[in-house]
Amino acid sequence: MNTLRCEIEGMRSYDNTGMLYKDGCRLCACVTAAGQRTDRDEVRPALLEDKTFSGLCDALDAHDAEEAFRMAHTLKGICLNLGFEPLRQASSELTEELRGRDLSVDYADAFQAVKTRYQQTVSAIRGIAG
Repeated sequence: MNTLRCEIEGMRSYDNTGMLYKDGCRLCACVTAAGQRTDRDEVRPALLEDKTFSGLCDALDAHDAEEAFRMAHTLKGICLNLGFEPLRQASSELTEELRGRDLSVDYADAFQAVKTRYQQTVSAIRGIAG
């Protein structure tokens, strides 16, 4: 497995995009919005074109708490569907920080974790996609 980082949690491990492996088997099937099963390899590059992360950054810059929460929650769902577990976990934590739609809470560490995981995921996808 070509990895930048590998996390082992019991029987779980992740490749450099955060794709979940279990017992040595890659969990690669996902369901598209149309309800069709597909290989995650086919849809992972779509994250490179998705505007959710930039929308999150824009909402935080504009101090738009509702939109920031919505974007964090959407990013969490995208990561859940595509199997980007480290980014999903980080975006889930940010979603919970923003759930009250109050930007006076200290969300900076959670956002930095999302930003770092997003950049790692994008770099890994680019490395795989060539």
